[in-house]
Amino acid sequence: MLLDGDDNLTLEVSGLGEVVEVVSRRGILPILAGLATRPMRHNELARYTGLENKQLSRALRCAEDAGLVNRRVRGNGRPVEVAYCLTERGASLVMALNSLAHAWERGQGSGVVSYA
Repeated sequence: MLLDGDDNLTLEVSGLGEVVEVVSRRGILPILAGLATRPMRHNELARYTGLENKQLSRALRCAEDAGLVNRRVRGNGRPVEVAYCLTERGASLVMALNSLAHAWERGQGSGVVSYA
């Protein structure tokens, strides 16, 4: 598809920079992919993502701070059970990223977009 500038195509950039910054951080996409399947504990996420504990902890904190992941602590004794799950915002982001990936795959080789 070639866009000639007469199309009513706009890009909402408000908040887009923050989204790109968060999802481009190491470990965020694999964490979102894993938690999209089900809630997981730290060790399960480490196996799923292949990240080392320190990297995973840092990425989980980032995802929590961005409101994408919720940390659930259960139990009063030692050890407590900690599990992570997607928030509504995180699930919405996963759906948006899936849509973006599908649109990208459909568009491969089908034309050029001009930004003249």
